[in-house]
Amino acid sequence: MSDSPPTTIEIMDFSFRMLKIARPTVRLSILLLALLVCVSCGDVFRPIAIPIIPTPPNPAGFHTVFVLSNNGSSDPGSSFAINVSGDTDTGVAKTGIAPVHAAILPNLSRIYIANSGEDTLSTYAPSSFTNVTTISLPAGSKPSFVGTAQNDVIYVADTGLNTVSLVSTSSNIVTKTLAVGANPVALAETPDSKQVFVVNQGDNTVSLISTTDNTVVRAIPVGVAPVAAVARFDSQRAYVLNRDSGTVSVIDTTLATDVSQNPVISSATVGVGANFMFYDQHLSRLYVVNPTTRQVPVLDISKDPPIALPTIDLGAGPSPPCPAGCVVSAVTALVDGTRAYVVSYQQSATCAVTTDTPPCISTNVTVVSTTGNSIIKTINVDPGGTGEVTAVPACDPARFRRFIVASGDTSRVYVSNCDAGNAAIIRTSDDTYVLNLTAPNGILSPTAPPGAQPPPQNPVFILVGN
Repeated sequence: MSDSPPTTIEIMDFSFRMLKIARPTVRLSILLLALLVCVSCGDVFRPIAIPIIPTPPNPAGFHTVFVLSNNGSSDPGSSFAINVSGDTDTGVAKTGIAPVHAAILPNLSRIYIANSGEDTLSTYAPSSFTNVTTISLPAGSKPSFVGTAQNDVIYVADTGLNTVSLVSTSSNIVTKTLAVGANPVALAETPDSKQVFVVNQGDNTVSLISTTDNTVVRAIPVGVAPVAAVARFDSQRAYVLNRDSGTVSVIDTTLATDVSQNPVISSATVGVGANFMFYDQHLSRLYVVNPTTRQVPVLDISKDPPIALPTIDLGAGPSPPCPAGCVVSAVTALVDGTRAYVVSYQQSATCAVTTDTPPCISTNVTVVSTTGNSIIKTINVDPGGTGEVTAVPACDPARFRRFIVASGDTSRVYVSNCDAGNAAIIRTSDDTYVLNLTAPNGILSPTAPPGAQPPPQNPVFILVGN
């Protein structure tokens, strides 16, 4: 017998001889096998390439910030958008009278603006500045704050009525009004959308709203004159800033719904007069603004009670960024956790330019390294070369005469300058002031006399769109 492998003919001959003795079904199977072997004869393997279509990338981030401008007590305000990547004004929306605060839905589909001067909300889609819907609130509500962690409802703090209005985002009407404590001025909803904490400045409490049925569960006593609140990213803690006590109350949200328990589990001292705080989720920190001391106390809230970190002192040193008489206004931080930015302003009875009408105000942004909270540099962000602008009396009562935010991509920091009527832009790659965007002129009221000129707008708040 030869040691060479059998040929195709030999295999077929063997297969047919086996068919003679096999049962019909077996014969058929063997025949098919032989045919397959024969068909393969002489073929070369050819790989088949099946194209794999990659998953399309997610849409680019919503790289826009929105600047609210107040135009006095009788004329409409405005909201203008700044494109982060292009440093350009991309559109203007008309608001109601005296806009003071704004929020954007989590899905970025609509913006809601509280108009404290006319008991309304203005809402529009970021893609359509001209299609603005006005939502009527109860008469006398004087809305001061809007917020939500949901896409179907907006919560409005009605400071004038001691209530919170619930607005459906599908119908843009008020669906429910809840009685809360005296003088509600701020809201904080937990990220899990289960609880809303209403800051009642007038009676030193926080009202807890359960979003399951949108009812007020209880009033929680906190410190004196609470003015702000934030909820931690894990929804386990809420923090309330008490201006006249100079403390931050820590609320255990897991205990809040049990009326037999006191959910305030600890507090931290930040100094009497503290009136604003910013939550840095990346580092789990609270930056607290205290204009009375010209300081920014910093708290590590990853632990209970919060741990005091080095304070940012803008009034210290031989050439302090915020000398005596200066006001520390607001603070923000980059989402990568590397730097914080503090805006302050100084009013003077004299002006650098004699033709300017005193008083004049200069605005500075202090850049802080989050490692040790040390000051890196201070940047003047006023337009022109004098480093100051003429003070505008209409800006005196503004909640934020200067406000500051960081863009979601960490590339820019924005400062609203009420007196200058603009928004300043800082490039964070080298912490350089690069541009001022002037707020668009105001919109005349229907009762304006013939030939009247549109009044200037005064920016009072900035909303980050991403």
